Amino acid sequence: MDALAWPYVGRDGRLYLFTDRDAPRGRVCVTDPTTPGYDHWRTLIAADSDAVLSGFAILDGPELERPVMLASWRRHAVSEVTVHDLVAGERKGTVPLPGLGSVGGLLERPEGGHEAWFNYTDNTSPSAVYRYDARTGEVALWESAPGTLDLPEVRTEQVTYTSRDGTPVRMLVVSPPDMDGPRPAILYGYGGFSISLTPGYSATILAWVRAGGVYAVAGLRGGLEEGEEWHRGGCSARSRTCSTTAPARRST
Repeated sequence: MDALAWPYVGRDGRLYLFTDRDAPRGRVCVTDPTTPGYDHWRTLIAADSDAVLSGFAILDGPELERPVMLASWRRHAVSEVTVHDLVAGERKGTVPLPGLGSVGGLLERPEGGHEAWFNYTDNTSPSAVYRYDARTGEVALWESAPGTLDLPEVRTEQVTYTSRDGTPVRMLVVSPPDMDGPRPAILYGYGGFSISLTPGYSATILAWVRAGGVYAVAGLRGGLEEGEEWHRGGCSARSRTCSTTAPARRST
């Protein structure tokens, strides 16, 4: 079976499975541990046609009216976190994030509770740990990276262009907040076998933007930020932006 599944027995006694079986972009299923076979799996969080599921956390403390599951996604390389009812899987909302960046290490207390922690970074923000409170829906900085930086204001937006073969190519554009008219620009494109380049802090990008330039990072065919089927499509004969043997990175 060309699929993966990661099992997790919840504090409620149910077996949760994070899997890409019949869902190349990932889904969460649930079953009884006494009947763990595939025929007994029930989809709790369905695959998203436009995002890749990257992890989940369960918040089930006595302070909550109903337990919830947090699901971490990558939508066109940018992270988002959604909130779902733990029993029915119904989406209840989203976790507010500091910007267009990357979330990692979504964790809850081993003994259960109403809190979750995650790492966040983007192209101009150093890595930091944030805390989410499911009682209030609020996110607050928990611990920042050591040291201090004088971070200038920047503007980050995600734009989409269409390549010659009709493939939508998305890029993050980082620029001064008051940009008016043409500016010197660096365009960085990447693509490779099962490789994603998600937003992460870069002193080079920050220095370039501070000096008045524009920095754009474009995801070409190859990374898994669009899902396995998108990656395989990029390896077709008509595409020149993906390699099935080794990573390819180019900057101009």
